[in-house]
Amino acid sequence: MLSLIILAGMPLAAEGPKPPTFELVSLDGDRFTQDDLKGKVTLVVFWASWCGVCKHELPKIQHLQKSLEGKPFQVRAIGFKDSEANIRRYTKMHRETFSFPVYFDRGDRVSSKFGATVTPTLFLFDKNGELVIPYRGGGLLEHPQFKKALAELL
Repeated sequence: MLSLIILAGMPLAAEGPKPPTFELVSLDGDRFTQDDLKGKVTLVVFWASWCGVCKHELPKIQHLQKSLEGKPFQVRAIGFKDSEANIRRYTKMHRETFSFPVYFDRGDRVSSKFGATVTPTLFLFDKNGELVIPYRGGGLLEHPQFKKALAELL
């Protein structure tokens, strides 16, 4: 079992490695809760349409997801610090990037529970739904600790 790795000096707002209780609905109407973090390694990314770093990182995340096709891995993108209209517009204009579900955090309630205050903020969860890596900013996918943790989890 991996122990919690903290990158970029970022603690999770919830106590311990368990995610907070939350519920979101995707732009397509699908429900997402903390229970959906179980069973697969999950990368959750909080992002905004105006975020330059996000625009650079999201295609990399899509490429990662595609490269891990057939493995127990999933990505969930959560738009926050933005308007729902902007998130919808951006995802529609960049369909090739969003091969994973996109949610909108109305009122930034879920991001607040996670302790996500900057864009992008990423969280890697193991198959038990426990936090392995919290990370702020770009470059996570290239980080040696992330690559090692992901390989061990899969």
